[in-house]
Order: sequence, then structure tokens, then C-alpha cells
Amino acid sequence: MHKRISIIICIFLLVIMTGYPVLAGTKTVTLIINGIEQQCTPIPQIVNGHVMVPIRWLANSLGAAVKYDAQRHAVMVEQRPIIACIPERGIFLYTFKIQEGMYKGFVLENSGIRKYFEWENMITDIDEWKPQLILADTDEDDSEEFVIILTTGEGTGILKQDIHVIECDNIDEIMVLEPDTLFQNRIKTSITDSSSQRIFHLFIDNIKYDYLYKFKDDNDIRRMFERVSIGCVTKYHIVNKQLHTELSISISPSDYIGYLDVTYHYDPQSQCYQPGSILYQEY
Repeated sequence: MHKRISIIICIFLLVIMTGYPVLAGTKTVTLIINGIEQQCTPIPQIVNGHVMVPIRWLANSLGAAVKYDAQRHAVMVEQRPIIACIPERGIFLYTFKIQEGMYKGFVLENSGIRKYFEWENMITDIDEWKPQLILADTDEDDSEEFVIILTTGEGTGILKQDIHVIECDNIDEIMVLEPDTLFQNRIKTSITDSSSQRIFHLFIDNIKYDYLYKFKDDNDIRRMFERVSIGCVTKYHIVNKQLHTELSISISPSDYIGYLDVTYHYDPQSQCYQPGSILYQEY
């Protein structure tokens, strides 16, 4: 086990499922895990020469799950699997449970401090679709943030990823605006049809891009989208400490003509990451 539990008391440790009330003649004790003093409930205490610590609280603090098996009258403690880590920095990402082919719920740990997040990621053998844990100073404040990139779904012509930026000190999440906000006023699409072809128009910050498609037959006409579709493939990555999202541009379920590379910047006033420059790349 990669953790080391340090309890500052030199007597036998007895762990119980639930805590006892503080009785006359008992002494409360301080619980310190990985050098950090814990404020747990019930309060650890010495009873009849034994140290009593609530097992559920202790196990959860170490990233483990606790269940009670009533038939067997047994307490089941299971270590949650580590999904990603930077062990030299004491940074670990655990999954909370595995269900329906997904990792559901994550615990992020930094130097013994943990926080739970309602995130999901596919269970996959493809490395680039596995949860990614990155350290980078993405808001240019001379302090690194955690960046977690998760893949939530994939299929024929579809790939969906989410990104989460977390402050290292307090493990609080910083909002990253969804790419959909771009379509409110910065990206517009339209088409121009004739009997033999369709021109797809893409407007980015009032700059116009055209793509000409010549129909092969009537089936070809029916399978074409009525407008440019953006974002069937949504991928995130870090370039030079900046957040980037890559949004696919398609004109049919199987025809991709390019992608948008959107660079995010941190806005101190709104305290969130907002889309900045948009670069159109044609295939």
C-alpha cells in the first residue's frame, strides 16, 4: 500500500465500525494521517486502554470503500483502484465505483487531502481515452493546477471528452465554459444548394469559410446534413500550458471536412476559463 498511516499515540490501535460516545474516564486523541490532523466524527478516543477510531471514516480518508455484510456480520474494506497518479508529488486519482462499463465518481487526492467529484470515464484499453491527470499553470498565476481530461463516450464518428481544472491547494474546481457557448455569437453556419452541389458556409468571428460538395446521386443528397455539424468529436489537450479543445466539423455522418482548435484563457473577473482564439483547420 502506497499510503503510510501515522497515528500519534504509542498504544494498540483498535478500529471499530461506529464510534463510542465519550465516556467518563476516557480520553480523546488526535488522529494524524500522512502528517495532516484529521477532524473526524465520532471523535477517536481511548476506552479501556484501547484507541477507538471509526473505521468507515478512516477507510474513506485513505481512499477505500466500506460495506457491512449483515449475513456474515462482517465489515468489508476495499481499496479503490488508482486510475491515474503522479506518485512523486503525492497526487492520486481513484475511481469510486465501476458500473455499466464506466468509472463513475472519482476521488482526487493531493498530499493526503481528498475530494469526491461526480465525474465519469469509459473503461477502455485505448491510452488516449483513459483518464488523464496533468499538472500545468493554466491561469498564469505561477501556481500549477490539476487538469483532468475524461472520455465520456465514443462511437461511429463520435468522441466526447470533458475537462476539469482543479486548484491544488483546496481541490476546488474552476469552471471551464462549454464549447457550446461559441455558437451563441461567434460561430454561424448556413448552406447554398443547387441541383448538383451544396456549399456549406462557416462563419467564425465574421470570417467566412466555404466548402463545396458535389452530389454523386440522390442517396448522396439525402445523407448530407442540412447545415455544418460541429462537435461530434470533442477532444481536449494542453499546449504550452494552455487549454485547447478540438471540435470536429462534419457535413454528413461520415464526412469530416476539418476541425476548430479553440484556445481557452482564464478570466479573473468571472473566475472561469473562456474560449479565446478559434483556428479553423481544413483536412
